[in-house]
Amino acid sequence: RFIQLAEKSGRILDIDRWVIHEVLRMLSHNPAIPSIAVNLSGRSLSEPGLPTFIGNELRDSGVDPARLIVEITETAAVSDLHDAQHMIEALHQLGCSVCLDDFGVGFASFAYLKHLDVDTIKIDGIFIHDLSNDHDNQVFVQAMVSVALGLGKSVVAEYVEDSKTLDLLRRFGVDLVQGFYLDRPAIDHPALQIQRSPTAEG
Repeated sequence: RFIQLAEKSGRILDIDRWVIHEVLRMLSHNPAIPSIAVNLSGRSLSEPGLPTFIGNELRDSGVDPARLIVEITETAAVSDLHDAQHMIEALHQLGCSVCLDDFGVGFASFAYLKHLDVDTIKIDGIFIHDLSNDHDNQVFVQAMVSVALGLGKSVVAEYVEDSKTLDLLRRFGVDLVQGFYLDRPAIDHPALQIQRSPTAEG
């Protein structure tokens, strides 16, 4: 409900900027974190000033742009292909990677991959849930992985809840996975702890 209200009111644009600022602050203070993915709202895709904002934040924080991954949903990208293409191009010029989230939901996906120059696709969880027992989804996932890899993109699968699913995805050639089988969300997760360098005393 919170996200829906934020999108309707337009405050989601401010929230997106705040999240980007906080993520870059975290990355700046902890070089041990390799990269963090940030979900960008559909409304921000048509926000012309956002790439400049991200560029300024990257410069001010001193963070390598390759450590910032921007995720956009397939639904948002497809609903405004022109704005999505411009945003992806601008993010690439900054040096950031772009991930197409919720891939496969609207099964015109394969055609749109030709027009969206993303680096990574994330297969939607509806195809991964109960994957080991669902032959149809196994066929869909194998097809998505094959097409994505053939186009030179990396593949992430979400909603990995057990070892059988993980084994299948490895066999299909999926690059990365996320889900409760690997870890659960936590406040102050150890991987995100800000490491402060010791201060010299005179």
